Amino acid sequence: MKLRFARLIVSSVCIAFLAGALVPSAASASTIDDQRAEAQRLQQQIDANGEKISMLAERYDAAELRLDTAKKETARVQRRLAGAQAETARLQTQVGRRAASMYMRSGIQSPLDFLDTSSVAAAGSRAKYAATTAALDVAALDRLRASREDLHVAENQLERARSDAQKEVDAIEASRREVESANAKQAQLLAQVKGEIATLIKQEQARQAALEKARSDARLRQLRAQQASDQTSAPSSPGGRDPSGLPPPNVPAPSPGAAAAVAYAKAQLGKPYRYAGVGPDAYDCSGLTMMAWAQGGVSMPHGSIAQGNMFPRVPDNAMEPGDLVIYYPDHHHVGMYVGGGMTISATHTGDFVRLQPVFRSGFQFAVRPG
Repeated sequence: MKLRFARLIVSSVCIAFLAGALVPSAASASTIDDQRAEAQRLQQQIDANGEKISMLAERYDAAELRLDTAKKETARVQRRLAGAQAETARLQTQVGRRAASMYMRSGIQSPLDFLDTSSVAAAGSRAKYAATTAALDVAALDRLRASREDLHVAENQLERARSDAQKEVDAIEASRREVESANAKQAQLLAQVKGEIATLIKQEQARQAALEKARSDARLRQLRAQQASDQTSAPSSPGGRDPSGLPPPNVPAPSPGAAAAVAYAKAQLGKPYRYAGVGPDAYDCSGLTMMAWAQGGVSMPHGSIAQGNMFPRVPDNAMEPGDLVIYYPDHHHVGMYVGGGMTISATHTGDFVRLQPVFRSGFQFAVRPG
């Protein structure tokens, strides 16, 4: 009986010990799941906010381009206005002098004055000259009226140009305030990413990147299967380091200009994204592509929409290093294709210039600057 009682005591202690050990383990698993869910939620918010900032930055660049056009139009109209004003002043002076001359000679209107000439031929000559002068006066008055009308048109055009320019300025300021607000929000989100949750977010980022690259690689393999020849490899140009540690693809560029553009883009890997940045320390997406292709001798505006519109499009299965790749239906993001199914892009606030798969979410089309 004593032995049986002792066994019962030992069994009870073991069960109690195991139950106590299992409760913290279950609680720990629950905490990790909660942290993982919170990490995923934060990452989604950060990504969405970063995309918003990138979109606003490109809207700002587009508004800057439109404002520059409006300023040039204003300057052109101002030059035309100055010319119309000068012509009006000249004609006013000319007609005024003629009017004064006619007034001073208005006393010579008696028929006897014309009889006091040396000959009838002289009288006829004087009458002919008077008729010619009158015709010239009429023509001058017509030109004066036309000049004044032209001046009025120019003034209206100038006012419209100034109004358009002011609207662009207002739009830019509104975009700037939106971006500043979005930046502040993202800063708060990033401040929450501390300790273990930061590790979980990095793991989620890596998982999403791997899925996106797998999808892009599958699309690339499908396109390559349709091509008659494969691309050959060549030594990589020196460049910066991608934050993920991925090496840039070793694919030759099709032209010296494209080679210079790709080399420049590779050298910027790892540098931070900055709203409206054009280097050399930080970039936004279109600032990076603009500066890269400037090394290849091609000038383009600072704006992904304008860059996507100004060059010929390239079929998805014919992209070559140096081509610009446009993303999202409103074309607010651009990257540079560097071969091997990868692009180099300045992504969004809080991130860096990095390698990304070309056929990722939002892919629209590619264009070739040169």
